Amino acid sequence: MKHWLKKNDILARTVCLLAAVLLWFVVMMTDNPEIETEFRNIKLSFQGVEALRQTYNLVIIEGENATVNVKIRGQRSKIAEVTKDKISATVNLSSVTTQGNHEMAYDLRINVDGVTVASRNPYYVNIKTDKIVSASVPVQVNISGEAPEGYYYDGYTVSPATVEIEGPQSEIKNIARAYINFDTSGETTGVGGVFEYTLVDEQGNEIVSDYIIKKTQNVEVSVPVHKVNEIPLTVNFASARGVDKTLASAEISPKFIQISSNTNDSAEINQINLGTIDLEKLIQEDNYEVDMPIILPNGIKNESGEAAAKVKVSLTGIKRQEFVTANINITGESAAQYTLSTNMITVVLIGEESVIEHISDDMIKVLVDLNGIELWPGANRVPAVVTVEGDHDVGVIGKYEIILDVEEP
Repeated sequence: MKHWLKKNDILARTVCLLAAVLLWFVVMMTDNPEIETEFRNIKLSFQGVEALRQTYNLVIIEGENATVNVKIRGQRSKIAEVTKDKISATVNLSSVTTQGNHEMAYDLRINVDGVTVASRNPYYVNIKTDKIVSASVPVQVNISGEAPEGYYYDGYTVSPATVEIEGPQSEIKNIARAYINFDTSGETTGVGGVFEYTLVDEQGNEIVSDYIIKKTQNVEVSVPVHKVNEIPLTVNFASARGVDKTLASAEISPKFIQISSNTNDSAEINQINLGTIDLEKLIQEDNYEVDMPIILPNGIKNESGEAAAKVKVSLTGIKRQEFVTANINITGESAAQYTLSTNMITVVLIGEESVIEHISDDMIKVLVDLNGIELWPGANRVPAVVTVEGDHDVGVIGKYEIILDVEEP
């Protein structure tokens, strides 16, 4: 071992190293000059932010992320102890009471003894404050995507319809609405969900701000999905004298309408009945075209838009024919002296062709009942009833009367 130490001169080398360390320590202790060094981009902190909001309803909107550069002075050994986190730059906001631009001093502290501030840049910092306001803005939902064939999306419902936001007045005034994009592609049943929203201006540009608070965090959106079915329109008929309902047919315009429902109700409907047409009324009024309202069950929507349908009625195998009769019978008592001025009456009958062909003029009777009728001097129009002999199913079209002339007493 002694031979190895002597051969490698280890002892001499160790002594030299210790002497060098000792010399460096002596130099540092006796030669420790005062120096300056610069720290850049020291972030500002603000004292009294919450008091500014609570007392004056103000918030900083510019300058809160400002930084400063600092030169410090001290002995080399002390400067070596300084790091960025031991330097603080603090702005006291107690003097700020109004909105606008403010030039502010800041307090610099070096948390190392024996180190001082040599210079700072800038000497003052500029901040801008603004009033805090609240606003209620409407929610707009954009439904994107196409519904499958046979379905359609029927708008949307949103809750709440408006959202509450809070922030600097200068920024809140630019917000026009809260925007949500909802992709409903391929949906066949009612869909919805809870969404976050984007604040946009009148042109639809997104407004991003660290100072705006969304007091309403989310919005619930529901989109009804309707299945569309094409359904025929139908009518019923009520028989008239001489005309059975089975002989009536209808030409309906439109023939079909499209209906929908956000459930499966529309799929269970195979026709929409417009109601019953009274053939007696139609025949008497001689009007075979009618408008009928389209009324749907609850929960069913008319996608075609028509509120009513035009119905044209046709009668098959039916004949109208005039008959002339002088067979006028007057019954009942009257104190007045009268003469019958009506000698002949033309009567219109309606019925199936095979029935009408077997009726002749002499089978038509006109009956007049004077009971309860008061006659006055001169011409009196008295209602009459038309009948047909035999068991013939025919209808009488129109109302009839005769004229009785009453003499002066």
